[in-house]
Amino acid sequence: AYHTLNIRLSEMRNSLKSWAGKCDRDLRDALEKKMIPYINISHRVKHTAGVWKKMKSKDLNLDEIHDLYAFRIIVPTESDCYTALGILHQAFKPVIGRFKDYIAHPKQNGYQSLHTCVMPKEGPIFEIQIRSAAMHQHSENGTAAHWLYKQNNGNGFIKSDKLPWWAKILRILMIKNTR
Repeated sequence: AYHTLNIRLSEMRNSLKSWAGKCDRDLRDALEKKMIPYINISHRVKHTAGVWKKMKSKDLNLDEIHDLYAFRIIVPTESDCYTALGILHQAFKPVIGRFKDYIAHPKQNGYQSLHTCVMPKEGPIFEIQIRSAAMHQHSENGTAAHWLYKQNNGNGFIKSDKLPWWAKILRILMIKNTR
């Protein structure tokens, strides 16, 4: 089943290359028309293992996975995140119940971002992740780094004895700043 899923995802990746390019341009155009600054826009297709795990844990079929395709938008500031979200919800139809504000409510590891799923005029539903440059830096290299929590069986919370000394200090400071 995993092998079959991997083949299907590979076929989808290949068939949607031009669609992804069009979505990328549409996202850029929507932000530029409203003069919303952005640092970078990138996209990805969820890895087979992640799709498989989500299908099994939530009893979903492939068509019900709304974050299969995701675009990440990096903007300069936190307020730009919310402004960009409003603009993109005007440009694309948001999927009800598929919005998460990890800025106002960060994950336990300090991860911050806005996640929303939208329906384009053509093609599949896709996820948009919007974060500031500082949030992106933290998610890539700080205590919220994907590689770091994957080393802890992916449960999203790292025991303090597993953290390097600098991460322990960051965690303490983050907890104090949220109070």
